[in-house]
Amino acid sequence: MNQLSAKEPSTAGTSNLEDNKETVLTVSINDDYTEHVTERESTEKQRFFKYIASLKAPATRVVKFVIAGLFLAYVGYSMTVEFGSENSFRLLIGTILWYLFLSWNLIKKRKWFGNIRAHINELKCQGRIQLKIRKYIRWSLYFAMLLAIGAIVGMSVAKGNFRNLVSLGGLIVFMLLLYITSLDRSNISWHCVFWGFGIQFTLAILVLYTTVGKDSVMWCSTRLSELLDHSKKGSEFIFGKDYQKINFAFGILPTVVFFVAIIRVLDYLGVLRFINRNLGSVLAFCTGTSTPESICAAANIFVGGGQGILFIKEYVNYLTESQVFCVLVEDIASIGGGAVVLYAGYGVPVKYLISASVLSAPAALAAAKLNYPSSPSLSLTVDHDKKDEFKRTESNILHALTVGAKQGLRFVSSIAVNLLVLLSVLDLIDGSLQWFGARAGVKNFNFENISSYLFYPFAFLIGVDLQDCFRVANLLGLRNLISLAISYMQMGEYVRNKEVYNEYSSLFNDTVFYEDSYDVFLPQWNRTLVKGVLSDRSEVIAAYALCGNASLSSLGISFGSISVLAPRFIGQVTRLAPRAMIVSTIACYFTACVAGMIYQDG
Repeated sequence: MNQLSAKEPSTAGTSNLEDNKETVLTVSINDDYTEHVTERESTEKQRFFKYIASLKAPATRVVKFVIAGLFLAYVGYSMTVEFGSENSFRLLIGTILWYLFLSWNLIKKRKWFGNIRAHINELKCQGRIQLKIRKYIRWSLYFAMLLAIGAIVGMSVAKGNFRNLVSLGGLIVFMLLLYITSLDRSNISWHCVFWGFGIQFTLAILVLYTTVGKDSVMWCSTRLSELLDHSKKGSEFIFGKDYQKINFAFGILPTVVFFVAIIRVLDYLGVLRFINRNLGSVLAFCTGTSTPESICAAANIFVGGGQGILFIKEYVNYLTESQVFCVLVEDIASIGGGAVVLYAGYGVPVKYLISASVLSAPAALAAAKLNYPSSPSLSLTVDHDKKDEFKRTESNILHALTVGAKQGLRFVSSIAVNLLVLLSVLDLIDGSLQWFGARAGVKNFNFENISSYLFYPFAFLIGVDLQDCFRVANLLGLRNLISLAISYMQMGEYVRNKEVYNEYSSLFNDTVFYEDSYDVFLPQWNRTLVKGVLSDRSEVIAAYALCGNASLSSLGISFGSISVLAPRFIGQVTRLAPRAMIVSTIACYFTACVAGMIYQDG
């Protein structure tokens, strides 16, 4: 019993040890099980979230299709309610264009479309027969275009518009000037030069010569005015109902901010890029220029102030020096959509600004390639194989609108400050010149008269009426030596004077002109029109000749854009800048000459 009693504690200790082991084992098993369950739950959650994420794309497509279907239903119902009016056609045409844009975005992402495009590119490079056919077609088009130009100019001259021949002669003189000063005459692509002028001439005929073209430009001008009128609500809220009493600061500049913001949203949606790329493809096909040069030319129809180069960011690292020069000329030879709004606020007719912006694109291409052609051995056609990937910087439409508003604010602040300084400096120069002239006994020795004499030959060559050559020459000098804004402000005064003069002439017929100046005195109203009026022909040609940022003050904007996107080119740009400004000025004169060649009285 004692032995048995002595062993009992030992047995009890063993039992406790085994119980502890079982407890530890049980806890370990429970922990493993818990970890396993937790891991499995985590995996299931991940699978669930992945499944939900996988549904996002098809759900988004379904929502888009539903919205598109509902909108089509709305358009169809609207056509039954009000078909035949201008608003119904606007809705129908806008819907068709928008759905074509959406369809194109869907098609170009498909693999089979890429295969078709690659196959077409292969076919372009094969076969001598195709090259012969292309050569015959090209020469046939040359002959047809020359015949059309001769016929249109001949008909205008036959109707008594003999000044049209002066514009034709001016065009030839400017072409010879660019050819003589060309950096590489042996490599000039006359096909590119010819089609640059051919496209410009065709567009000019459509805009100035045909009823459809005139109506189209007027329609675009009206729609643009309607769009910009929406900015009045914001201006009224910020500045009060009487904000238009200070029209430039509170009326024009806020409108520019609004328009630049809308342009940014269109760029984010891809609409602007779609238009530019297709217009660029057409220009590239017709003129034989590279894709980035053509895209930049098309983009500068809508944007300006160094923004056109933003559309070729993915190509910029592959440009040659000749292509950089071409891009710089295109940027300086245009004004862009935001500037159209600004200068229209000065009183310049919108129809001239819109049509001149379109005509400047092929003119800039032709002028640049005539003065600095691309060498065949160095020219790069960066289409699809050599380019960097384009990436959006905005996350959504609201972000794009905010970025556009900030960009517009910087734009108008730069305009306001530059105008303030430039007008003050111009007054200082005028006062200084008059002071020095008075010391020598010379009257009216000022900047206006100096620029009038300096640019008189150019005003004559583009076809301005003789009695207006000095005043138009002054506008040309203001644009190049000071600022385009100041020259268009002066032209706006001529336009307003013309409106008052026409209204007065319809009521009375006793206008008196001062002998020693261009001022017009209206005796019945006891009012003087300072600096008088321009003839209809001179007004049209001057509006086209001025439509470009070829000024000393505008070069800095282009320098800034290129130095940010392509800093390795900044040395070349600064070296080529004086030549680029001269060539872009002549490109604007090309546009004016073409307008003068086909101008008809009445």
